[in-house]
Amino acid sequence: MNIIKLLLSLLVLLLSINSASAHVSNSDALSLIPAPNHLTRQEGDFLLTNSTKIVINNEEGLSVAEYFEHFINPATGMSLEIITDKNTKADRTNTIHLLIDSSVEGDEAYSLIASVNNIVIRASTKAGLFYATQSLRQLLPSAIEKRIPINNVTWKIPAVTINDSPRFEYRGMHLDVGRHFYPTKFIKKYIDLIAAHKMNRFHWHLTEDQGWRIEIKKYPKLTQIGGYRKGTVYGHAYDEGGRDDNLQYGGFYSQKEIKDIVAYAKQRNVTIVPEIDLPGHSVAALAAYPELGLGCTQDTFNVRIQWGVSKDIYCPSEETFTFIEDVLNEVMDLFPSEYIHIGGDEAPKDRWKKSKTAQKVMKDNGLKDEHELQSYFIKRVEKMLTKRDRKLIGWDEILEGGLSESATVMFWRSWGEHFNNIKTVLEQGNPVIMTPVSHLYFDYYQSESMDEPKAWGSYLPLKKVYSYDPIIEGISEKQASQIMGAQGNVWTEYIPTARMVEYRSQPRMAAVGELTWSSKKHKNWESFVTRLDGHFSRLDAMDVNAARSVYNVHGELSEDRKILSLETDGGNHQIRYTLDGSVPNYKSPLYQQAFILDKTTHVRAIAENKSTLDHFGDYKLSYINHLAVGKKITFSKKSHKNFHEQGQSILTDGHISYNRHHMRMKNRWVVVQGEDVKAVIDLETAQNISKVSFGIQPSIGVRFKSPQYVVIDVSTDGNSWKTVSEKDTSMASKNGRTSIEFPFDIISARYVRITAIKAHRFDEFIVE
Repeated sequence: MNIIKLLLSLLVLLLSINSASAHVSNSDALSLIPAPNHLTRQEGDFLLTNSTKIVINNEEGLSVAEYFEHFINPATGMSLEIITDKNTKADRTNTIHLLIDSSVEGDEAYSLIASVNNIVIRASTKAGLFYATQSLRQLLPSAIEKRIPINNVTWKIPAVTINDSPRFEYRGMHLDVGRHFYPTKFIKKYIDLIAAHKMNRFHWHLTEDQGWRIEIKKYPKLTQIGGYRKGTVYGHAYDEGGRDDNLQYGGFYSQKEIKDIVAYAKQRNVTIVPEIDLPGHSVAALAAYPELGLGCTQDTFNVRIQWGVSKDIYCPSEETFTFIEDVLNEVMDLFPSEYIHIGGDEAPKDRWKKSKTAQKVMKDNGLKDEHELQSYFIKRVEKMLTKRDRKLIGWDEILEGGLSESATVMFWRSWGEHFNNIKTVLEQGNPVIMTPVSHLYFDYYQSESMDEPKAWGSYLPLKKVYSYDPIIEGISEKQASQIMGAQGNVWTEYIPTARMVEYRSQPRMAAVGELTWSSKKHKNWESFVTRLDGHFSRLDAMDVNAARSVYNVHGELSEDRKILSLETDGGNHQIRYTLDGSVPNYKSPLYQQAFILDKTTHVRAIAENKSTLDHFGDYKLSYINHLAVGKKITFSKKSHKNFHEQGQSILTDGHISYNRHHMRMKNRWVVVQGEDVKAVIDLETAQNISKVSFGIQPSIGVRFKSPQYVVIDVSTDGNSWKTVSEKDTSMASKNGRTSIEFPFDIISARYVRITAIKAHRFDEFIVE
């Protein structure tokens, strides 16, 4: 009996040890995003009740106290009393102390000590206090995010010690409202999300070729005419036909609405950086006031329907500069931001090259070319801002023709000489904000899955976003200090609704929040993905349409493309698959090892949450084991260079993938621009063949025109050819076809020649 009691005592002791150890944890278990610099879990919890009081020691903390009290009220029903007590000992029980303490180093730094008795937060500024409350909200149950009363929840906060501060000064998110317009209620929600991720800048892209979205009282036609277009593109801009819906679309924000939004953002420590795009991306303004383009073109202007870059830009006349200064003065009256963004990107010089007005400005000011004219244009605008103690930000095209010493450069181009320009700018001493298209453009696809909504044709999974480091290699410590931070960009050509903005930006925003806030040593992908589980629960409670694409299956082919490995980044997820192309379900086999692709196989896979059995994604890839797999292709010299560079590795590797971003992802398609193509496949020995086929478009997503006409010839010696099939294929893609087949009577041949007239894009050449 005594032995049994002893064993029971030991069991209780072991359980208590395990329980105690569970109280010592890191931010993984608490799902804090961004990860704090230092976090220690203590024993116990602080219980939030109706009798809890918020204590401030300085009026500077009052707005933060009011924000937090208003934030917790809807879900808890509690109205916490706010009291002022200049005693900084913080010895009151059942209290949350928000204390201004000058000993805390860093304008946005804070310390947070939560115990069973009270919570004490210290910061040198109200910004630091605010970010501490964002940690506090993540320590509360996720139901705190609901805007309705929630019953049967114990509102407790785990005992922790946190010391935290941001890595970068500038931590931003961008939103383009020119292509698609969103209501003020959503703009506030977007700002809430920015603040919740401890970010402090909202880059508001307010003007575009497709719509002018800010009321300017001196120029009412900017919104009356420029705020509305006659249609919106559906399908991709590079789809055949360039179709639009022929429906008027538009809207704008009144100055009253903007003032309200600016005040809303300020309470959340978010500074709005407005962007008025110039000299390009200005067709909406030219449609409203065509005289701003006169002297550079005699065309009339309509608010642009198509996406992409327009050749129509502002004419560098004195009338234009007067207009711009008037507009910017009203903008600066509305936005107290130190920085004003003026765009400066994608401004073709075609109109200026032919314009007498532009050429005279160049001659009068000793400018050698149109690039220097753009620099002159930007520098004149910068002087307008400097007069009112504001600073200019522009996209990296403002380097063209010469950069002023005081401008801040936002780098988006991340390739070739454009990337090398970063070091040049840093050497000159200009501040830099990193927002590279390679990692921080959120209008791209998030997974390889077939069920991803339509986006631009590139692929940017969450893991790649998270991997980005704004401090580039090969720069000095001083130059690194000039990099202010980074920003995620949401361009909205294919984002027609606010819910889709949420889908594109969440949880990518969480990744940007962490890579700009957390110290480099605290960044860890596995930790981040683990914390995402809890973060998704919080986003759900906020009614945010967050993408779960991080869980979707993605595939990796071996170098010889004969072995396919599948992965999912969800730690609590497993993969189910089929090999016959059917949609997997909960009864499908679990993925255990890579597939050897030595016979025709149609792989389809989903990720499955082990706990909830929820399914994510729809990955699909086919391997066709046909006669031309691995065989050599030669192309006529006139064929597009992509055929010479990519065709050999892509067009006879046996693989057909079905994701929606073939254009730039893994080079799965060879693209030509309406050119004639002639390709010869060497089967090495004579084979009996009866059909040739090739892909012309993916089954969903981007659509390209099919070739106008195709001829299939065969030969036994490569010299004497016989035509076995030919037909007009111009209507194939319009009929929804994904491939074109050319069957013929069985014939023995070693060489197969495919001649395609005015081709656009090819997938696998299949010979059977």
